[in-house]
Amino acid sequence: MVSTIREIFRSIMRGFAQRARGVSFMALAIMVALVGQAAGAGLLSALDAFGFVDFSAVDTSRTAAFYILLLVFCIQIALVLIGVAKSGFRFIDMATGLASLSWALSMLMIHYVALQCGLYDECL
Repeated sequence: MVSTIREIFRSIMRGFAQRARGVSFMALAIMVALVGQAAGAGLLSALDAFGFVDFSAVDTSRTAAFYILLLVFCIQIALVLIGVAKSGFRFIDMATGLASLSWALSMLMIHYVALQCGLYDECL
């Protein structure tokens, strides 16, 4: 049973690896920069909604959501910088990277305010 599951997983991963060869790293970095904050905020909201973590009780300083979103933003910066370096510092990649990081920073602020209301019941 376990070996069958392993074989199925290996075949799925082989197919994914073959399809992913044609995608540039910069495109993946831009995608992560555009949707990373929403994914992080969604994960935090889901953890709270399904009762896995009670942020009001655990996080008395009310800063965990901000630091988690800041960590996601740092990962986004690193991915975009690596993508720009791999592309050879082309102007179009630098401009798109800067635009996507500006978007990510604005989403960080918007999601932080939304999470303050959703996780800690401290609405503006």
